[in-house]
Amino acid sequence: MKKTFKKMIFGMLLVLCIGCFAGCGSSTQEDEKTQELEEEQEMYQNAVDGYQATIDNLERQQKELEDFQRKQEEYQKAMDNAR
Repeated sequence: MKKTFKKMIFGMLLVLCIGCFAGCGSSTQEDEKTQELEEEQEMYQNAVDGYQATIDNLERQQKELEDFQRKQEEYQKAMDNAR
């Protein structure tokens, strides 16, 4: 009876240890997946930041072009008035 009890305890401990190791493995897989997702998110965020910088640059250039056109019109009016 004592041998059966010892085998049962040993079996339970073995199952517990296997469960712990299996849990650690899945946790590692989850950590790897989380890491991959974070890297992917960072990649997309960098792309968004790049696009936003391009948009900001285009808006600045548009404003400069509008200012130039306004000054050109003022210059043309001044030239027309001088004639």
